[in-house]
Amino acid sequence: GELSQRGAADARAKRLRLADPKALRLPPVTCVAAGDAKDGSFPNVVTCHRGERVARVWSLAERRLADHCLTQPHWGGRGRDDPGQVARRDSATACDLSACGNFALIGHEDGYVRKYNVQSGEARGTYPASLEAARRVAD
Repeated sequence: GELSQRGAADARAKRLRLADPKALRLPPVTCVAAGDAKDGSFPNVVTCHRGERVARVWSLAERRLADHCLTQPHWGGRGRDDPGQVARRDSATACDLSACGNFALIGHEDGYVRKYNVQSGEARGTYPASLEAARRVAD
């Protein structure tokens, strides 16, 4: 089946009286990961989108975007990054799901991999804890 924003974006644009529903659509996908460990229980697909540091979770069983996205608490907000902002240095560039389906790992341009609970969207850790620590280990 197809995962699409079209129907939801079109309906929401109509409710908001927007002339162009494309304004509500996400940027193109740059990375996608899917798992079948929790199919139907909660979201089981994660996507990264061009120029955004947040990642999105989808339910394959329901063929829709989940109500939450994967973001850090200190970033503020829960949705799309400010498109007027200069080019990000921490955009999400890679994603994967744990074998158990409970966690998503999101790699960012800033060198960090961030771990999230897929069901709740809550941040669960950052690897490495600091880039300085990683450099010390590498030396």
